[in-house]
Amino acid sequence: LLIFLFARFLKHIEPFARALFAVPIGSMRTHGMRIHGGMLLAVFLGIAAIHSIANASLHFYKTEDDRSLAHAVALSALPTGSRVLNPEWFLFPFFVQANPQLRFATGIDNTFTAVYDREAYQLLEVTFSPAASLDRPVVDTRAWIGQLLEYFPSDYLVLSNGRGKNLLPLLRETSGLTELTESGAKIEVFGIGKELNPSINLQK
Repeated sequence: LLIFLFARFLKHIEPFARALFAVPIGSMRTHGMRIHGGMLLAVFLGIAAIHSIANASLHFYKTEDDRSLAHAVALSALPTGSRVLNPEWFLFPFFVQANPQLRFATGIDNTFTAVYDREAYQLLEVTFSPAASLDRPVVDTRAWIGQLLEYFPSDYLVLSNGRGKNLLPLLRETSGLTELTESGAKIEVFGIGKELNPSINLQK
């Protein structure tokens, strides 16, 4: 898991690494100076990697109780092959462990989504936006989910009672979504109906 996290943040390290590599270390005349330059690069990359991994780890469930698959029992009950919209990409390992037979919209890293489709990426990031963090989020959840479904046709929506918790009350009131879990659960699952997006019931 740490390898995946490290890979995600290489993009932030790359510009600095290139700048350091651009230093004419090869032209330095003494062996000692070459070693010094190489050590600086290694130290910098090590510090950057530790910082990035620590920062990303803040998104993950840390206690044994948090990681209990009992929280994801609703996922384990979903039919094999169901398409699941999971904006919280960092919880993918937890979700897929609960039910590896599901087809998730996002995986361990959404960097690739940001590269090949910026708009889809931005829609996923609404979950973590300032607008969603307000006590009463200023998000039109029906329009938001409808737009997401254009990029990620799905049968179910899953969201944790964490970063996107303030969106959950609005989602419960959104026509076309049916709450399948108890309100306030650590992991909440919603069924997506034809009313919200008719295309989701087409032949997979």
